[in-house]
This record gives sequence, C-alpha cells and structure tokens, in this order.
Amino acid sequence: MELKTCIRELAEKRGLSIEVMSLLLGYRSPTSLKRILHENVRPATLSDFVRRMEAHMDLSEGESSALDRAVRIRQYGLAWVRERDDFRAFLQGGSLPAPETLVVEDLEKGEFEPLIQRYSGKKELRLHAVNCVYPAFFSALRKLLAEEGSDAVQAIRASTHDHGSAYIMNMLCSVLRFQNYHGAILEATAGNGPYVRGPWEADVLLCSWQEPGVGETTELLTFRTPTRVAAVSLKREGVSLRRLLISLRPELRPLNRSWPAITTMEDYVSYLAELAELEKDAEIWEIKPDPCLVYIPAEVQRAALEEGPIPAEQLSPVLEALYKTAQARNRNIFTKRKATHTILKKGAMRQLALSGKTMDHFWGFRPYTKEERLRIFCLLLEQAQENRQVHLYFLREDDALRDVNVMLYGSRGILLCNMDTNYDLGGGHSDLLMTPPESFLEEFQRFFMTDLVKELCLSEGESIEYLTYLLNLVRESG
Repeated sequence: MELKTCIRELAEKRGLSIEVMSLLLGYRSPTSLKRILHENVRPATLSDFVRRMEAHMDLSEGESSALDRAVRIRQYGLAWVRERDDFRAFLQGGSLPAPETLVVEDLEKGEFEPLIQRYSGKKELRLHAVNCVYPAFFSALRKLLAEEGSDAVQAIRASTHDHGSAYIMNMLCSVLRFQNYHGAILEATAGNGPYVRGPWEADVLLCSWQEPGVGETTELLTFRTPTRVAAVSLKREGVSLRRLLISLRPELRPLNRSWPAITTMEDYVSYLAELAELEKDAEIWEIKPDPCLVYIPAEVQRAALEEGPIPAEQLSPVLEALYKTAQARNRNIFTKRKATHTILKKGAMRQLALSGKTMDHFWGFRPYTKEERLRIFCLLLEQAQENRQVHLYFLREDDALRDVNVMLYGSRGILLCNMDTNYDLGGGHSDLLMTPPESFLEEFQRFFMTDLVKELCLSEGESIEYLTYLLNLVRESG
C-alpha cells in the first residue's frame, strides 16, 4: 500500500480530514502533512511523522504495522520491502503463503484434478523440474517427497522469479531437508549464455513412474498460471528434460548439502571439523541466542567432556581430535582478519551465566562451572572490546526473532541448525548447509546489518554494557 493511501485510510477511519489530522498531529500547518502525502521527504521527517501518529492516533497493532510497511515502501521501494518480508520468513525456518491447490489439466481427456491426487501413490515417482518457483508447487512437492520411493530434481535459474532470491530460498526451506530432493541453481554467466534462454525461461515439470502392466509412464507438464498446469503424455523419452539437466550438470550448482545423520562420536568429530573448515578465513554472519562453540575456550570444552556422561572407552579415541578441532575453531574466530558478526539474546545469555548450559548444550558436556563461565564471559567481553573483527550485538527484545541458529559463511553458504537439540547421537541429528545464489548471500548481509542490527539490536557499546552485567552476574552467582 502506498503511504498516501495508508494515511488517507487512517484519517477516513477516524472521520478526519487531512487538515484536521495535521492539527491533531501537532503540525503548525496542513502543508507539512500534505508534503508527506505527495513528496519524497527526508527519512528524519518520516520517522517524526510515525512517532506523531503513534502518539496521537491510538493506532492498533495492525494499523501500526501497515503504516510502518507503507513508510518503508516510500523509503526503499516495494521490491526491497517484499524481500525483507521473505528474509524474515526465511529466518522463521521457511514458510509458504497459504497456497492454492495446484490443478492439472489433462489435455488429452479434458479433465482436471489436483496434482497431488494425480501422482500420489505412483510407484518410483520421479520429478524433474525447471524453475516452478510457486507456493502451490512446493506445497504439493513436499507431500510427494514424503512418499516412499519418490525422488525430485529441480534446477532453478537464479533470475527467473518476480521477487528476490530470498523468495526462492524461503520456499526451498520446505523441501531441502528431504534426502530425496536434489536442487540446483543455474546462475547466468558468459559461459552458459545459450542456456539462459529457451527452456530456462519456462516452468516445466516432467513426471515419470512405473505403471503396473505398462512400465515407465511419463507426462510433461507446463505451467499456465502459478496454480494451473497442462499435462500431456509422452510416448518416448526423446524430449526428456532429464537429458537437458544432465547436459548442463557442470553449469548447475547444488543448492543443498545435508550432512549424514550424526549417530556416533566419530560422526560428531567429522561434523565439527567440517564446520572449522567453513569458518576458516571466512566473514561470518551469525544469529544464535547464545554463543556457538567457537566462543567457548577449547580447554573448557575438554574439561566439560572429560567430566561429562560419555563413557571413557567411547570418549578416549576421539578426545584429542575434538580438542584440536576446538582449538582450530577458537583461532578461526579470534585471530582471523575477517569479521564475525553475532546476534545474541539476553535471556539465553542470562541462562548461560546462571546455569552453565546453552540452549543446544551438547549432551556429552557437563554444565560449565562458575570458573569456566567467568572465563567464557571474560573472553567474550575482551573480544568485543579489543578485537576489531569481533562484533557482538544483543537483541533489544528477545521475541523480535524466534530462536534460530543461522550462520552465513561469506560466499561458502549458509548453515541452518536445529535449536531444539542437544546433539544426542541417538537422535540422528543433521544440520543443513545451503549454497544459495550469490545475490542471496549479498542481500542477506544487507538485511542483517540494516533490518536486524540497526533496527532490532542494541549498539555495540550497549551490548558491551550488557556483557559486563552478565559477567558480574556470574561473579555474584553461587
């Protein structure tokens, strides 16, 4: 909604003219409000206007949100506001707008039925998709992937969508954790010029399955609208989308890389070692309620392991490797020449200060002792004050973001971790590393600094003050 439309609606809802609203807002002349209606005014003027509206117009939560969005559209444009919404949804773990049902039109029979109904239960179902970045498709795909024996390959041209790349990644979150989903990005480069036209501009889906008594059956589906596709049966594989995808394999960059389930201590050691490689010499952008293990001194981790619940015979073979990896991760953060930006939550950090346990405390660690907590918080405070490459921020309000653990490693990818875990090896824990389009990585950094750090977080100075408070809290604890 445009700002002028939003203001007029708020005025009309209260039975006010623009002139009267202007006076109630404390402006000396109606011209001030009319300028905001029709002209591009300074950000400071818009901020002052919003403060006046909230102080004098008794806005509901919905009205306040609509006004904030309209002001942002005026300042940054609709495209960026949409992208901001998509990034916020991405941080919630990915969400689909309430999608309409994806309907298939059988061109040979002239019949219509939902895609999920048409292909559910098919034996050895294989889906090959180009683009198809629509909520209705991902909603159906998620259900089909949950069926035994199904498999999907999807190639997405990075620029084939109406929104920013966060829109793509938001929807992909709903399917990337499926081991039978294989997504890839084709980014337009000089080398693949011929391939960024033609079929790469289309939304095409190939569905194949084993039909009893018939053998392999294949249908080609083309999107007419985001919720309507047309299907024709293929008598031969000659026009197969599979061949196109295979021929372009060198041009395609996988979208996801999920670690195998962590079920043994050796798996856990390998997992931490790979994280250390990702962190090495990378600029890191992290959102986590409490500190990642990279901020916990290696000696503290070792002591917590040796005195934890893991039997000695199980721990001994891997203890030295875990300790060396912890040392490497400490060096990665505290001595590298590239910055690490971390957003923390007050409540989770206070819990760590008092209990010695993080929200995702590894099950094999005992809680950190008071002396260890003192060391952890002294180190955090020292790094925040003296290391120019370490930037720690606290959210002003903990509920501004849900509990998430998201880490962006420069251009190497973005890691999504489950916060509701203690990395119990019996649970087969597995995190997800995504390698999205380069545009997403750049836009995420911008979103991190503008929307999250500047708008939702304490300043670095204020965050250092809160760290000092937490350190004193540890000193005074039992």
